[in-house]
Amino acid sequence: MERDINKKKWVETKIPVIVGALIVLACVAAALYFASGIEKLAIEKSFVKKGAYQETVAIDGIVMPLAAVQLDASEGGRVVEILVSEGDYVNRGQAILRLSNTDLQTSLANQETAVLNVLSKMQSIRNSSDQNSMRQLNQLAEVENALAEAERVYNLNKYLFAEKAIGSQELKSYENSYKYQLKRLSLTREALSKDSASVRRQLRQMENIYNRMQSELAELRQKSGNMIVRSPVDGQLRSVNARVGQVKGKGESLGQVDIVSGYKIRVGLSPSYKQKVFEGMKGSCTVDGINYRLLVHKVYPEVVNDRFHMDMVFEEKVPVGLRSGGKLSVQLSLIERLQAFLFSRPAPFSSTGRQMSCCDKYWDTQELINEAIKMHRL
Repeated sequence: MERDINKKKWVETKIPVIVGALIVLACVAAALYFASGIEKLAIEKSFVKKGAYQETVAIDGIVMPLAAVQLDASEGGRVVEILVSEGDYVNRGQAILRLSNTDLQTSLANQETAVLNVLSKMQSIRNSSDQNSMRQLNQLAEVENALAEAERVYNLNKYLFAEKAIGSQELKSYENSYKYQLKRLSLTREALSKDSASVRRQLRQMENIYNRMQSELAELRQKSGNMIVRSPVDGQLRSVNARVGQVKGKGESLGQVDIVSGYKIRVGLSPSYKQKVFEGMKGSCTVDGINYRLLVHKVYPEVVNDRFHMDMVFEEKVPVGLRSGGKLSVQLSLIERLQAFLFSRPAPFSSTGRQMSCCDKYWDTQELINEAIKMHRL
């Protein structure tokens, strides 16, 4: 006997699946609702107020002098003595260390000997010139005397010739003798003049050589004096880059003297702050419980080791007892102080609990909370 079988509708077969999916969706919706409610509740219960806000960044800085002078080796040599220790205060001209250069000492001795030789030769020329001048002057005196005698005899014989006491030939002989003495006097004077000019020219040449050698000698003496390295300024000897027995080349660094009339703080920041930092910005630091105001004096655009650097100076008084190389914690103000809504991030979103701000141009409290929720979700 045949019996009709009623076929189940597909809805009846899918009911368990649909119910299960609805349950899952309900759980997800509940989870989202309660999570959103907790977050919103946390924001709404967070401390929100209107007050002064200023964005700052904490950075470590190194104390440095306002100015420093490098000690360089004017001449190369071996370090034979260090006279001052690092950290000592030195006066201008005070000896710091001494070098030795054998080649320079030899050159100085040879130059001194050469200068003495030139000086001795100049003195010899002067003595010879004086003797020659004396001899020529004596000769000139004799010639002048002979001329005077020849002139007297010639004039006398002219009178006798006029009186017809002597003949013309005899008068001619006296006349020739007189003219000879005149010529002799002229030649003697010319020779004396030429000898004097020659001696003067020779002495000038020797003096030029002497002066040039003296200049070279002075330069060598100065180089020899530079073997003792002295402080060019009053200050504090920060470092000595030398040890006894070490050979230093010309121009090599030997140390540094800090001018302790003032100090600055060198700080480094991430390049991400480069567009926010400029000269004249303010900051502060605390030394021995006292707060000191700072100003950004100079910003160095170069990025070194993923940092750009700047110098900050004390706006007014400088802390007592600062030393170069020390470290200070600096608070740099990135923006001017302004009025804004302030709130603290809940613990899940911030380990520091630092205040955040939203500009209060037009937001009301609810809009501020909505914006804060967005910021917390970032």
